[in-house]
Amino acid sequence: MNESFNNENPQEQQGMAEAVIPQKSSFIPEGQKEVKEAAFEEVAEELTQKGLRYMVRLHDEKTPRPETSHLRKHPVGMLERAAPLAEILHVIPRERGILHMGISWHDTIIEFDHADPEDLLAMLKRHRGAREGDEPKKKEGNEAESARLLIDEMRRANDRAEAAGKKKIFSEEDIWIVEWEIAATYPAVAMGPDLKGASFAAYPYYEVALEQNPALKELFTELEGQGITKGPFFFQPHLEKPLEEGVEVPRGVLITALVDLGAAGLGSAQEFFREGDDEMRELYENLRRPDAVRRLRENDEERDRDDREKVMQAFAKWLDTQVGFTAWQALRFEKIVYLLKQHNRISPEEEEGVRGRFSHFIDNVRATLARAKELKAKAESIKTTAGEREAFLYLARSMHYEI
Repeated sequence: MNESFNNENPQEQQGMAEAVIPQKSSFIPEGQKEVKEAAFEEVAEELTQKGLRYMVRLHDEKTPRPETSHLRKHPVGMLERAAPLAEILHVIPRERGILHMGISWHDTIIEFDHADPEDLLAMLKRHRGAREGDEPKKKEGNEAESARLLIDEMRRANDRAEAAGKKKIFSEEDIWIVEWEIAATYPAVAMGPDLKGASFAAYPYYEVALEQNPALKELFTELEGQGITKGPFFFQPHLEKPLEEGVEVPRGVLITALVDLGAAGLGSAQEFFREGDDEMRELYENLRRPDAVRRLRENDEERDRDDREKVMQAFAKWLDTQVGFTAWQALRFEKIVYLLKQHNRISPEEEEGVRGRFSHFIDNVRATLARAKELKAKAESIKTTAGEREAFLYLARSMHYEI
């Protein structure tokens, strides 16, 4: 382990709720069990769909500035990507119902501080947090509040069942797992001591990752040859810390966390580009204001030219950081697989199946690097031949701005 990395890594400072696994339910006769499971599956599906409707109401239809990344399409995409993983990891129907509920509700609450309206390139700041120690909102953050919404729905379903003279639909274990699923999506970030990115080689699992997946060694040698040795390191402490400690993590928690970080390993380069651009546009709130878009597109005063240049620099920086982000996710995936194997939580067949799904990391790192170079070079060429405004419009449209 690299001690200097650990000292700067906020993962070491994340508060983790003590995991206490509730006692399993006592024996239920087969006929009653079938009735109970049928009721569970029906209510779980109802709550899954209700969570997706909440996403539409709270985010897709939100005014005046709707989100561009955290819309209904996000949990729907997660559900699609989770389905084959659930098959590979032998997730039973009851666990699958809990998995689906956790995914559909995990981003229902997204509170944030608005970007400073006087700073064109200011970013909004989300109120992240699932548990004590999470930054910035600890156990009052978005992940915690989203979990509370779902848990309230589950308890109301239990109350309705009991009022009708039936058994509870959801056990305390179900509720405990669904809270963990949503908590596991909380992202922490390490940016290194200079705030310009965390060093790949300083990662405690770097050598393990390269030994476990030799193709990564070639990739990181290529990156180092081009001066790319670090990047923004996003990780999920409420998944990774328990794995490090040998805690048996429910399969639904593992799947929810893995699919929440999107197409970096699971999708094509074009899917990953689109998801990254959507996230950028959501964060740069002021660049979605109609008046700002119109000014940057049409006006030609000195201030407008200066701002277009600043925005193009921000776009170029985002393109560059996406390379490091993707590389880090490839390392994280290897760490997670390594820890699952160390504690006998995944079979060779399951590992092979999971790797088959997360097979895009290396291609996407290279494609993201190529895209960054191509877009920046083309923008510079357009600036020389047609002017800075045309270069700005090309770059903005290439990054999915409707301008």
